[in-house]
Amino acid sequence: MTKRIASSVGLLMVFMSSCTTSKQEAKDDLAGLSTVSALVVALPLIPVALPFAAVREAHDAKAQKRLQAVLDPVYEKRIPLIQERDPIADAGRAWSSGARAFLPSIPRGNIFPGLEDTEFNLKKNYGAENYARLQQNEFMRYLETLMGDDPVQVQHSNTLYFSATYKRFLDAGWTYRKAFNKAMYRYQMSSPEKQAV
Repeated sequence: MTKRIASSVGLLMVFMSSCTTSKQEAKDDLAGLSTVSALVVALPLIPVALPFAAVREAHDAKAQKRLQAVLDPVYEKRIPLIQERDPIADAGRAWSSGARAFLPSIPRGNIFPGLEDTEFNLKKNYGAENYARLQQNEFMRYLETLMGDDPVQVQHSNTLYFSATYKRFLDAGWTYRKAFNKAMYRYQMSSPEKQAV
């Protein structure tokens, strides 16, 4: 097959050189020849690249299924644990224990569900400050861990994982955080000191 391609390219070169009648046509023919040459050079790679891509896709799909088999049951158990909690009562408990922090959408994040219309949402550098306060309170750490990504998922962050179970888990966490943060914000605004959260 390589000999057939080489002879076809040779015939094409002879044909192209015999048909030129002007300098412009000669330039066009050389441009066409360089395109053909690039294709001829790439042809041997195509049979290798296609199976490699298929093997990689199959490996990725298997890795995703294995990760889903591990993580889906974990998140399936956490969903009712989140849904059974009362975020408003939990905010009262956290406030009473001295916590002055919100639950961000992601660790150290500066997006706070439920606080989209407040001065705290997207506030520059506030995410790290809030996270430090959150880490100082054992109950807040528990809530953040309950609604955070499992360590196995963090460890395998290079493998795509997004299942229907994980989406329900994220939705449950977002709903809880939204109610919790609104309650914490009300405590903050009604506080006599009005300390910055």
